[in-house]
Amino acid sequence: MITPQLADKVSACLEKQELEVVKKWLRSVIDDLDLLSLQTFSAKEIASAFPDLISSIAQYLVSPSDEILARSGIKHTASLLVSIRNEEIPVTKVMDDFNRLRELLVGTLVQGLRGSDREVIGILQRLDAIFHHFSRMGIEFYMQKHSQELRVLADTDPMTGLYNVRYFRKRLHENLEMFSRYQIPFSLIMMDLDNLKELNDSMGHEAGDQALKNLANILLEQKRETDMAFRYGGDEFFLLLPGMESEGAEVNARRIIARIEEIKARRTNWMTTVSAGIVSCPVDGTEVAALRTHVDQALYKAKKAGGDSVVRYKENGQGGHKV
Repeated sequence: MITPQLADKVSACLEKQELEVVKKWLRSVIDDLDLLSLQTFSAKEIASAFPDLISSIAQYLVSPSDEILARSGIKHTASLLVSIRNEEIPVTKVMDDFNRLRELLVGTLVQGLRGSDREVIGILQRLDAIFHHFSRMGIEFYMQKHSQELRVLADTDPMTGLYNVRYFRKRLHENLEMFSRYQIPFSLIMMDLDNLKELNDSMGHEAGDQALKNLANILLEQKRETDMAFRYGGDEFFLLLPGMESEGAEVNARRIIARIEEIKARRTNWMTTVSAGIVSCPVDGTEVAALRTHVDQALYKAKKAGGDSVVRYKENGQGGHKV
């Protein structure tokens, strides 16, 4: 248990900048006062950046004249520190904190009232508590209903509707973890539109945007249900193929390019040719850096060969072959 004597010692340590002692004390204070909102802060961060909070806690431990109100004030300060750090505070947490503060204030005000007045206030307090309960339930339901939609928006490229680079990185790490645990291989196809700049310059950016959307639609049309298509950025796209080795990925890439040729031949929409590079885990790497480097090299060779081609990475440095 934290004693006033320990609080006095900590106050002295603050003046002497004895940071290590303060850090140990702070961790025990955070746990003892149940300051959940500060659990993610390092003790060093709190000790060096928030001396007012430390001083208020120390003063409270020395003379807790109103323990409930003091604890409430400290927790409120802790919540403010979380918001300053730009960490998310749930709406329901704010509602609960506000409701507790209101209860404290009302409780203080009614202490000097007559018995009959207290009964009326008590009824109002119970009605208020019921209203708070149903309001909180309503907000929780709303957040649950819309959280999935918000996650989809955060992971989706707005132009093409494909998953974005943020989600690509997440799924790539997950597939590497699956290989590490269960030896399940996977392949990556990296695609790049050939001559997109020329299309933008000659036909306008509307034509270039349409070409990007066309490739996105073809990837969605040609992929398996377990595959995932991403727009990495600009005119770069990825197809993640779980459980598939490079030979199967090559077949997929060739099928996609053949579908692009069909669209170009019909001349019903703006489109350019596409180049593709392919890598496979574990043959071409078992880490993000290696796979990204190798697929970039394979795509570069496909572009250098004149575009409209597929190149699989080869470990011997010859770079693969044109399909």
